[in-house]
Amino acid sequence: MAPVFAMLSSSFGEFRIEILDVLAQGDRVAVRAAMSGVHQGELFGIPPTGRTFTVALHEFHEFRDGRVAKTWHMEDWFSLFNQIGAFPSPGK
Repeated sequence: MAPVFAMLSSSFGEFRIEILDVLAQGDRVAVRAAMSGVHQGELFGIPPTGRTFTVALHEFHEFRDGRVAKTWHMEDWFSLFNQIGAFPSPGK
């Protein structure tokens, strides 16, 4: 995850993740969140646009022995690219 957060911190100013809901059942935890910021640095070859964005994040975690054993993670990248007005080239 460190490389992903490094890319996000260099691409987005005013970067923020807001946790909206946390639901737990048995050994599973679901998190609904929103990621927002300003596109201020290159992202997947897309030059900075200065546009703001807010996108949905969904995380699902499975715990074993008090530790995270598996994580499923989804981000709404289509919405992000739409909000900044750019889509990556097919080769990038």
